[in-house]
Amino acid sequence: MEELLLPGLLPNDPQNRLSKSARQRVIRAHLEAERIRWEAETKIEARRLSEEKERHLRNQADLKGVRTVLKVLAMEYDDAGFSLREYWNAMKEEIESAANSLSLYSTQRRLLEVEFHRPPDRKPASRQHPSAVVPVPVKAEESVGAQIKRLRDECQLTTEELAEEVELEVRSVQRHLANKATPYVRHLRTYQRTFSKLLNRQVVIGKLS
Repeated sequence: MEELLLPGLLPNDPQNRLSKSARQRVIRAHLEAERIRWEAETKIEARRLSEEKERHLRNQADLKGVRTVLKVLAMEYDDAGFSLREYWNAMKEEIESAANSLSLYSTQRRLLEVEFHRPPDRKPASRQHPSAVVPVPVKAEESVGAQIKRLRDECQLTTEELAEEVELEVRSVQRHLANKATPYVRHLRTYQRTFSKLLNRQVVIGKLS
């Protein structure tokens, strides 16, 4: 996965609380929003539209682009453990900034505020209490490294991508996969949390007794 340069943030920016991989996902959302806007400009140039239709197409492209970014931010802020108040303050600031820079209508700003007032609803399985979810059985005599490798393959991640997701050095992940080092408990929990999120089910990595 190509590394994206992370811009500097102001000390009070809520994105400071996001992981490196989360911030890169936000940047990719901004790039997608930019693609949407340029696609609209291409249509305008090709069709020779009236000024009124040009404004409408640009406005709709801007709104779609803002939604693209806000959807990603909403999920990342929720996953980062923001309280409802912290989540809403962060999202309101993002909406206000986007509305001002893109000159969205006041009704569109209000629509976005209503739409992103609360964290996104996830699929029922991802919101179940852990005790209500049946863990995926661990294969008999399967080492921790083998379990991580199997789960990594199921997520279709390279070792480098997995290291980025769990925020560990690539060399550390390689040692875990090869059973040359046993992950610390906190790292094991990070693996479980990451795979649970990516696979949309509770993942438990068991240690051999």
